[in-house]
Amino acid sequence: MKVLQCVHNYPPEFRGGVERCVESLVGDLDGLGVESVVLSGSERSSEFAHAVAETHAGVSVSRLVGGRILRQPADPFRPDLAPLVDATLDRVRPDVVHVHHWWNLGSDLVRRAAARGIPAVVTLHDHFAGCARFFRLPNGTPCTQPQGVDACGPCLAPDNPLDAIELYARLGRRHDDFRSELAYAMGVFAPSSSHADVLRRVFPETRIDVLPLGSPVVDAVPRPRRSRTLRLLHAGNLCRLKGVEFLADVVARAKNAGADVALTLAGPEVEAGMRLDGAERFGPYDRDALRTLAAAHDVAALPSFALESYSYALDEVLRLGMPVLVSDRGAMRERVGGRGRVLPAGDVDAWVAFVVELARDPHSLDAMIEAPHEALASTLDHARAVADVYASVRGRIPRTPNLEAGSLSRLAHLEGRVADILTLAGRARGPESP
Repeated sequence: MKVLQCVHNYPPEFRGGVERCVESLVGDLDGLGVESVVLSGSERSSEFAHAVAETHAGVSVSRLVGGRILRQPADPFRPDLAPLVDATLDRVRPDVVHVHHWWNLGSDLVRRAAARGIPAVVTLHDHFAGCARFFRLPNGTPCTQPQGVDACGPCLAPDNPLDAIELYARLGRRHDDFRSELAYAMGVFAPSSSHADVLRRVFPETRIDVLPLGSPVVDAVPRPRRSRTLRLLHAGNLCRLKGVEFLADVVARAKNAGADVALTLAGPEVEAGMRLDGAERFGPYDRDALRTLAAAHDVAALPSFALESYSYALDEVLRLGMPVLVSDRGAMRERVGGRGRVLPAGDVDAWVAFVVELARDPHSLDAMIEAPHEALASTLDHARAVADVYASVRGRIPRTPNLEAGSLSRLAHLEGRVADILTLAGRARGPESP
């Protein structure tokens, strides 16, 4: 069986959570007799859209680099890339298409596969299908509004370069596109129950099943010898959304309150200008380095502001036997079980108070270390479940979509906007202009 894995980026250009998941899945599927070809987007751009043939870890990758076009999450349709997507489908001729993300590729991947009679399945790794901001976090507060022009327009308008007419038109098409994408998919999956619950409220007409991700199986490390200093570890991409700046502030305040506490930040710094004074920065890490870090620290801290859909970083520290502090948003709170403490996202006083408590009585961590957490699937467990999904949809003939309608609607709208611009320009030149 051959599967086209569609993802917004892929190593070596970038390796975030979704990219790591797809990279691992591709490797495990190969051992199960499933050949994968990756269709990847890119953050790069060029004068003209083009495909770059690559090979990563023995896997064929077609990376699409966009041309000179407005990249706009309010309407991620990509007319410059659509012919390249079609060419890839025609060249690869996959049995199944698996869409992991649309950004950098276009909002019609499922339907372009369906137009060729190829069944597609979707994993909704984040909130992008229902939120042009990707995370459903306007002003840092989780959004509970349904997707649509009325809710999304006022949210995006303050910092979006489009005028109101253009923004609202694009948002309307965006919602229609993703409803259609999910309607034409043979299966739609979310990696956790909490993530599925949020998505079902956005797409109530869509069946969304839970299919947990997996992580590599590793042995727990020996717990560090207790010392006077409470040693906190944060692992993952370093950015404000993940609460890294917040965590540095928590530790600084805990120290001011008399607590003997230290913080190590491990991972690539993907956002510049953060206030991380007082924290030790380890930099990017691999599996062996994380084992060493876990053995030298008392507790992991993942104070993410995001509505996490799964959290690969949580898997990593749980497998290494670490107790962990997590925020009360998204999947981490349901997955950590008794192994951690769930604290209010962004509540600096609550976090400081608990860190001070741990620093004064570090043996209180023992109860968390001994407590159970949600069972963790291995990457191979995940791959086997995904392979079963592929087998169940292979050979099924999807309904034929009308791809032309959306393109013609966009073209008609743009032609109208051009006419408006020319009319205004003519008026600006005055009555003597021809």
